[in-house]
Amino acid sequence: MTREIPEKQWQEFLPTLSEQNQGHPVRLETMIPPGEGQPVLAEGRPLLGVDIDSQGSEAPAIIVTVGGLEGQMPSFTHVIHKPTRLWVDEEAPGRAVGVAIESKDEGRTLLIFELEEALPEHV
Repeated sequence: MTREIPEKQWQEFLPTLSEQNQGHPVRLETMIPPGEGQPVLAEGRPLLGVDIDSQGSEAPAIIVTVGGLEGQMPSFTHVIHKPTRLWVDEEAPGRAVGVAIESKDEGRTLLIFELEEALPEHV
């Protein structure tokens, strides 16, 4: 089931999503036209967090960080500037399998939760 999260709920929703899924392997990709860059930004990397910056110099922005748990691998941060819409795809209430974030300037970014076996052994 896919549902849109209203903007006024992002401050509450994103920390909860992060807490429930921290360490879960994810695929992070952007929906860009062919030939304009690499659509897959990260794959099989553990989620460190999804945060919203509503007051900083980049505000509003949604910040997705994936990568090293306990310093085993480098972390990677992707900032989605000027987000306009956010959807969550759930297989059951509270069990997210993906998040889509739409931005006025950057199109759509997808955060897809992968199967646990996608996590590398050394993490």
